[in-house]
Amino acid sequence: MATHDNDLARRQVSQRPEGFGWWDGGVLATLLLFAFYRHELGLWAVGLTLLLVTLALFTRGEAAQLRMLRTAEPTEQKSPRILPEPVRYLPPLPPPPQAEPEYAYDCFLSYHAPDREAARVLVAQLKAAGLRPWFDQDEIRTGQPWMERVEQGLAQSRATLVLIGTHGVGRWQRQEAHVAIRQAIAAAGARPVIPVLLPGADRCGLPPLLDSFSWVEFAHGLDDADAFERLVVGCGGS
Repeated sequence: MATHDNDLARRQVSQRPEGFGWWDGGVLATLLLFAFYRHELGLWAVGLTLLLVTLALFTRGEAAQLRMLRTAEPTEQKSPRILPEPVRYLPPLPPPPQAEPEYAYDCFLSYHAPDREAARVLVAQLKAAGLRPWFDQDEIRTGQPWMERVEQGLAQSRATLVLIGTHGVGRWQRQEAHVAIRQAIAAAGARPVIPVLLPGADRCGLPPLLDSFSWVEFAHGLDDADAFERLVVGCGGS
């Protein structure tokens, strides 16, 4: 299409307007020379005027034809400007749910030495309910580092049971309770600390570090089914 337009424009340029060519200028110049030699001033003035008018018209025609030629030249077609697509904000994906860590034991039994036999009874009941309790008499063998094994048992247990009898809380129990509470805080409560009031224990005897935790009370003996059920649920059982 652009080539056809160029050829048409060139043909139009090559066809000069009639009466404004170089031939007409030559005729007028000859007329002026003839009038000058014959001293025909009137004729000479008329010829000069016609020559000037012819030159003016010819110049204007050349300019118009030049503009026409330039207009007819092919123009580079600009490709359409492609605007970038707007950036759409996508909310971040929620983190995948973290699997609950697996523990070797369901509960760690922390007890005072005078309450060892009561601890044995609870251990047997917990095993019968399908739970895995950590009990030092079963887990620590002769010659093994006692404190290191206790720390491992606390770290590998989901819950910690702090047994409290008529003799109160022992010195080592307090240390174990401190470790268990730190673990519970770090796990945002996913590792419960459960004070267990043995028969005859006084609620008012709970140490300050444990009185903010929900406890289980065996007020009517270790065979209290309701109290034991709450203990099993607190350890993660059903």
